[in-house]
Amino acid sequence: MVLIWPLLSLPAGVFTKDYFSFWVFVSIAWSFVATICIISLPIYESMDAIIGIMYYLAGKPQPSKTEKELDASALPAEGAGQAAEVPAKSEAEI
Repeated sequence: MVLIWPLLSLPAGVFTKDYFSFWVFVSIAWSFVATICIISLPIYESMDAIIGIMYYLAGKPQPSKTEKELDASALPAEGAGQAAEVPAKSEAEI
């Protein structure tokens, strides 16, 4: 973004008032989108911990996970950290 932003303005030469207003609008829109992402994504990723803290503060026991949820969370994500198995070719295929 540091290089692309100024390079995109080179063909324009001297900015007109309307073109400058456009660039200001783009920069403000970019900052709002970045702000929303920077704030909301960590909250979304930590939602389990936040809910656990809320249950603790309310003095209620946190609902336990069902056996199915525990089994699913213990398994690695599909294809994560595993090499794909390549079937061996028989002599007839070679």
